[in-house]
Amino acid sequence: MIKRILIAPISFFFICMASMQAQEKEVLLVGTFHFHNPGLDVARTESFDVLSRGSQEDLDQISSAINEFGPDKIFVEWNYARTRGLDSIYDLYSVESFSNDTSKTDFYRKNEIFQLAFRTAKKLDHPKVYPMDYRGTNFPYDSLMATIDKNEQLGLKKQIESEIEKYEEEFNSQISSGWSLKRILLNLNTRESREANISFYTGIATEVGKVDEFVGAYLASEWYRRNIYMWSIIQKLTEDSDDKIMILVGAGHAAIFDQLLSYTRGWKVIELNEILD
Repeated sequence: MIKRILIAPISFFFICMASMQAQEKEVLLVGTFHFHNPGLDVARTESFDVLSRGSQEDLDQISSAINEFGPDKIFVEWNYARTRGLDSIYDLYSVESFSNDTSKTDFYRKNEIFQLAFRTAKKLDHPKVYPMDYRGTNFPYDSLMATIDKNEQLGLKKQIESEIEKYEEEFNSQISSGWSLKRILLNLNTRESREANISFYTGIATEVGKVDEFVGAYLASEWYRRNIYMWSIIQKLTEDSDDKIMILVGAGHAAIFDQLLSYTRGWKVIELNEILD
């Protein structure tokens, strides 16, 4: 009798787990560099010609592969507070009618949202593309470096500068060596690339300052907070009927999302290389 009582809840547990796994939502997670490069990031890299024939062919191939994957919703790194703005721009894109605001022409032509997300959403006949960025956080990089100088943490400063320089050199080398857009994107979405992104926050920034100084930990926590808020928006906008979604974000965000998704039941990450031949 005791065995039967014990077996029943254990069996129910495994049935529930099997059911949960069968109903997992698939998330195509695409980390990218910013195609329209205004030079606002800490790392300064050369511009990539996303309008070249080769890049456009890559984008067509990638968007066709995403089309085959069939996401029910596409989420992009656009301020959620400006949802109406994105809706208006996508409506214009859908009928091939862009704004005459020449100050934004370059942005409209090159940004990854337009080049990849909009291109794919139009192929899928989606009525809208979903913004999910959250901008109400801080990123006190200047304070971080000032605290390093104040405490004469020369080794740590050199490590940060070295990591930034390494990223810049590697990315610029890829461009000068003629790497295709597809190859660059696949490289940005490797385990090694994501670990390097996260390690800055968990293994370098958190060491800045004296024991009771937490500017680095604050910077790291704000970065995580921004990404967790973004993930919260995605979860709330994803309906029960949505079996698959796509997330297009900067590679640094993708690294955090990958980490969050790996510990979130009912969600499964699909990598870009899994849908490309």
